[in-house]
Amino acid sequence: MPIRVYLVDDSPEALRRIEGILHRDTASFEVIGSATSGVAAIRALRHLSADVVLLDLSMPRLNGVEVLKLLRAEWPDLCVVVLTAYYDAAWVAPALAAGANGYVLKTASAGELMTAMRAALAGSFPTSVEVMTELASTTSVPVHTSPVRLTAMEREVLSAIADGHTNQEIAAARFVSVSTVKLVVAALMDKLAARNRTHLISQGIREGLISLRVETR
Repeated sequence: MPIRVYLVDDSPEALRRIEGILHRDTASFEVIGSATSGVAAIRALRHLSADVVLLDLSMPRLNGVEVLKLLRAEWPDLCVVVLTAYYDAAWVAPALAAGANGYVLKTASAGELMTAMRAALAGSFPTSVEVMTELASTTSVPVHTSPVRLTAMEREVLSAIADGHTNQEIAAARFVSVSTVKLVVAALMDKLAARNRTHLISQGIREGLISLRVETR
């Protein structure tokens, strides 16, 4: 069954472009609808069953972050991937705090966009080097040692999550069960007061617990 995708962007041209990309692989993706405003999107989604929402940030009336908050309030488990031209911290940080499952730039290739949606659904946080570099450079990291104490296993799992790995991948790499990884993730959520995996990464960066390995293309 194809992944059901709903598109939200105030630009009809952008909507056509994204829909055209996803129509290249109809066996994997199905565009079930689109909207040029957050209000229209929320109304439509109440009558649809979407797997992923691709959400632009810069929109009139309600911007993408405000729409994301409303989506989270009504559908806490809905996979929402931000697709935007902006990667400065003024946009990235609020989107992460609101619970985005991924943050992808509109410069991404068709393959990168499709891979990002699959990764987000699998529990990873797809994003770009530009976004993580910007977030790392503008996040206020305390100069003192973080008061949060993590075990060696918790540090390894937190780093793996930041690198975009799923629980299954983390378990396989460390020769432990998925249940064990889930317990470690739950402990991390509690120690870092995180609401979800996205917020966990943000909190880890803020506490200086995650070292981002920035790669050049």
